[in-house]
Amino acid sequence: DIKPSKYTIFQFRSKYRQSIQIETLPRQTVWRYPAYNKVLYSNSIISYPLGQLFDLSYSYIDPVTLGLFNKITYDISYNPIYGWSNIINTSTNFGMNYTSSAAFWGGSNEIINIRNATGNFYTFQTPTPGAGIYKYEFNLTVAATTTFQTELLMFFYHDIAAFNADFHNTRNENPIHYKYKMTMAQGTQSNTYTFNSYANQQYYLIVRPTITIPDSTEYIIIPWFTNSNYTTLTQDSNIPDGYTIDSFLGQDPTTLLSNFNFAQAADPDFIRLPINSNLYVNEPTPIDADINDLIISNPVAIGYDSNYVSNDLTDYIVSVRGNLSIAVDPINNYVFQCNYPYNLVTQSYDVVPGSNSIFTPFGARPYSW
Repeated sequence: DIKPSKYTIFQFRSKYRQSIQIETLPRQTVWRYPAYNKVLYSNSIISYPLGQLFDLSYSYIDPVTLGLFNKITYDISYNPIYGWSNIINTSTNFGMNYTSSAAFWGGSNEIINIRNATGNFYTFQTPTPGAGIYKYEFNLTVAATTTFQTELLMFFYHDIAAFNADFHNTRNENPIHYKYKMTMAQGTQSNTYTFNSYANQQYYLIVRPTITIPDSTEYIIIPWFTNSNYTTLTQDSNIPDGYTIDSFLGQDPTTLLSNFNFAQAADPDFIRLPINSNLYVNEPTPIDADINDLIISNPVAIGYDSNYVSNDLTDYIVSVRGNLSIAVDPINNYVFQCNYPYNLVTQSYDVVPGSNSIFTPFGARPYSW
């Protein structure tokens, strides 16, 4: 069982060099939801060690709450989003429209020019309408004070680690890190990103020009609501009447996103990285599942044969004796005479007549591999 957010090391030992294929399989659908695992275990429906083995979540674990935030070894200076930068775990600004949010800026604005062509950085948190688990439509507008004098890009992040990775790798933002990329074309006045957000979610932004010598451009960032509508999610961890454990927990989780126990594992709006969940497979069987299929068909035989003699030069240690280079296998003292390099086409060192050769210990006589 591989723990989420943990590094897992598997060590494989072999006396001989050989190919190995490792497959990782998703946890069975019925064991992906910790709330239900806890109930099943407490009701003695599942027994030890299953109660402990499947008590971990696929969902995101916040590095801030785990004390990982202070492990960042460089400073990030966030520019303000007026009216939004300092609200945390509050209903302040919930339902606020575009006009009211834009008014926070007064006569202030942000500037992109040649001095900060690497970009400006921002963070904000979405407000909550109450004490439950809520989801709603939210908007983020980047608006020029007149028009954009140069083309700008906005990169939108939900994961602080992904944001920091791109912050550290200036102007090389990686699509597997940001959830959305928005362009503010030169000569336009604004652009808006509309998305579904859970309440009390922290987001991060990079706004930068597409070129390194931009014309000075002034703009503001406006988070806002279209309306005050929201959806309240449940957290019911009981198996409904008429269902078995398998029939209920084995359902496609994307059809059960109104229950947060499922949503935290399968809702792209909650998952911090831009990856839709593809863990659900409807009733996989050995016949229709992609399991135990060789990734490389007909792999090239390279390594030790049945006589424990290798045709792989990397199994030999090269030593220089005068003007002669000799490669010797330290296990059996066989000698590899390398006249030609590794062949990318045949994926081997071509131990054949007229190419490379192998000799019995101490070069006594040729060996046919």
